[in-house]
Amino acid sequence: MEDCKPKTSLARTNYNAIKKDDGVFESNNMSVGFARFDKSLGAMKPHVHSEEGMYVINCSKAYARFGNSESTLGGRKKILSGMIMKVNAGEWHVFELDEGGFLDIVWFFPGKMEWDQT
Repeated sequence: MEDCKPKTSLARTNYNAIKKDDGVFESNNMSVGFARFDKSLGAMKPHVHSEEGMYVINCSKAYARFGNSESTLGGRKKILSGMIMKVNAGEWHVFELDEGGFLDIVWFFPGKMEWDQT
């Protein structure tokens, strides 16, 4: 099996395992990967995309906020290792990390991942 190649962007390093165009394995029916969010890579911006499921592998000092729009995100909810999270299609969300914080997840999308990060 080939290794996933890291792709670093604002707040995270992403590893695409199964994805239409740039995964280790290609699929038109799902997108699966791993991500590491690290405070040293900057602050994540609130974003919205298609429905997503996540499994938290490990984390420390990590929080999530959700809402109907970028300007109406709710209060911080603590993220814990072993947690399963689901983001509905069109639901705005952001992960926030306190100093020294990190978040390691497995993410999965049905079909092709559609992402609009503003």
